[in-house]
Amino acid sequence: MAKINVAKETTEEDLEKLITNISNYSNAQSKVSKVDLRSRNPQLVKLKGLSESILTPSGLKWFFERAKGQFNTMVRAAGKNKARIQKEYPNSRRFSKELLAKYFCAWGEQPFLVKRGGEKVFRYFIEELSGDGDSKKPMDVNRGFYEELIAKVILFKTLETIYGQGKNSMGQLRAVVVPYSISILYKYSDGSKLNQPFDLMKIWISEKLEDDLVSFFNDLLLLMNDLVKKYAKSDDFGEYSKKPELWNDLINSKEIKLFMQKENVLLLLNKYSISKKDLEKRHLDQSKQVAVDFHDIYRNVVIHSNGKQYYNDIYTIMAEELDTADKRKIEVIITHISTKKDLDIKLIHFEKDLINRIRANREEVFDQLPRVNDYILGDTLDFIVKKYNQVIAAKKNIVSEFDKIEKLAISKGMKYTSVFGQMAKKLSLGKSPIIQDVIFASGYFSTKNTEPKKNDISEIILSELFLRKMSEWEAKTRVLSNKERAYLAEFAYGLKKTTDFHKKNIRKHLETLVNNGFEV
Repeated sequence: MAKINVAKETTEEDLEKLITNISNYSNAQSKVSKVDLRSRNPQLVKLKGLSESILTPSGLKWFFERAKGQFNTMVRAAGKNKARIQKEYPNSRRFSKELLAKYFCAWGEQPFLVKRGGEKVFRYFIEELSGDGDSKKPMDVNRGFYEELIAKVILFKTLETIYGQGKNSMGQLRAVVVPYSISILYKYSDGSKLNQPFDLMKIWISEKLEDDLVSFFNDLLLLMNDLVKKYAKSDDFGEYSKKPELWNDLINSKEIKLFMQKENVLLLLNKYSISKKDLEKRHLDQSKQVAVDFHDIYRNVVIHSNGKQYYNDIYTIMAEELDTADKRKIEVIITHISTKKDLDIKLIHFEKDLINRIRANREEVFDQLPRVNDYILGDTLDFIVKKYNQVIAAKKNIVSEFDKIEKLAISKGMKYTSVFGQMAKKLSLGKSPIIQDVIFASGYFSTKNTEPKKNDISEIILSELFLRKMSEWEAKTRVLSNKERAYLAEFAYGLKKTTDFHKKNIRKHLETLVNNGFEV
């Protein structure tokens, strides 16, 4: 039996609401948590899009698992190339919507709510995000919101590491002490009357906590570990920490007041503060930025990279199991690959469902398909997205910065160099490139001049393009020290001019990279 709902004329927003309602009111036989049912929330969908489009200052991505099992599904779909996905998104740069709710809510004055966890903290988070909570206004989920959110994730995860686990931990109260300590910092910065909000962007830019912040939190975590035991009116510290009474007693305790009034703490608060006026101006500027959603073009790149033969073979091997409609859609995909055209969202979803069906019922088919070894389209799109993110972060002009790439492309003898100017105009309007743009731009990497021998470092021309390639490769592999990485980046992005002295140093770093796998 099947119940079929036909939505003939409806907006995407109404359709999302309908699907959510069907999930809610049909949830009788198999248990689905309220957290899972809210995964289709438009704000979460937008947040997922931002996570796929925004890179960190060092060129890395975070993976936001909006729906349960999303990451594992992506790894399985990658088949023989799953190691590439796992390397790109290590566990340290992944988070679920349930964890996100904890990270978000810890930066406030309700750490007891974070300790309750599960559906309770998630409900509060989603209501605040959607405008159904205390603020009664949906949050502006834009680039700035996402960057500050990742800073909160880094903050929470780092404090968990500082507190430790098992024998080397500060105690057995990590799940209590971490959110309570973060809320203390919030109370004395954003939550105070001193007009000194904490500048979360400093964590986003560094992608870690600086040594002075680590030292501050190390002392605060140790103090908080003792104070929870002292002020809890129950021997069950974990359970009592879910009550607002503990927070009220701690925030008003003489121990916390004395700790936060220490000279080194006051200096630290001042160092990491930003004026309320400057923060409001930053948020206003960020709200005006048109976010580019790269999700569809990334999926197009994957399909086009698979190639015509990949889908031809699926068509042949699965011929008896595919219906006429499936065959027709595969033919359309093959035609789009041949003509360098974008697949629309319906074809993208069909291809995804088809691959999942094969993986579930005929996984052996993948052993007969050609393996994708050429990642030039993916690398090209990564380069475009990185460049776009760097330009936005530096508040530079997209068109003029992409014009520099076009000039370098001309000097390499690349065809279709005007594609960089065309993409710049689209990106300026908040539109992503199309597959033909990416294919034409890939000539930037496939155009090969005579390559010097790997060990002949002295003959390599240290052009801006080459230095950027070095810097971007190093940002992924992390071979150099933080200081050496920053030094290299200054020349790669034109912040300093290369003198003979600097070239000598850069060649030393180049030799290190080459010895660790960097291909010249």
